[in-house]
Amino acid sequence: MEGNRVGALILQAAARGLVDFSRINPRSDRDRFKLRLLLTEMQKQNELRLYDMLHRQVSSQLSNSSLSQDSLKDVWKAANAIYDRSKDLDLPWLKEEKETAANKEKSKYVGLKESWAAAYGDPDDPIVKAQIEATSRWLSESAGFDN
Repeated sequence: MEGNRVGALILQAAARGLVDFSRINPRSDRDRFKLRLLLTEMQKQNELRLYDMLHRQVSSQLSNSSLSQDSLKDVWKAANAIYDRSKDLDLPWLKEEKETAANKEKSKYVGLKESWAAAYGDPDDPIVKAQIEATSRWLSESAGFDN
């Protein structure tokens, strides 16, 4: 039974009294769908419980006064990663909003290189590169920023 995720979750659902298996028709698509949703949610709750325990364990390491600066950063990063994973499981709509915001931020710069290339020439072209560097030197010298 250890390797059978669905079987273990069904037993947990029965033990917790979440499902009355005397009323479930295993041939009904509706009942199987409801059971699948319930088992998926139970698995998320089980994972969240584990993440909570792990987060408390990692966070307790922050009180260790003998941690070096690098160790402290690693522990902090691990605690934040656990928090983020738990948040993604518990509040999946926030993950979608975060990804949407990140995509909007990236899309602001889409076409910027092409616009530059259309106006001034391809910045990867050695001739254009030389012109950019010469202009940069001239601006630095005329502004008094001699290197």
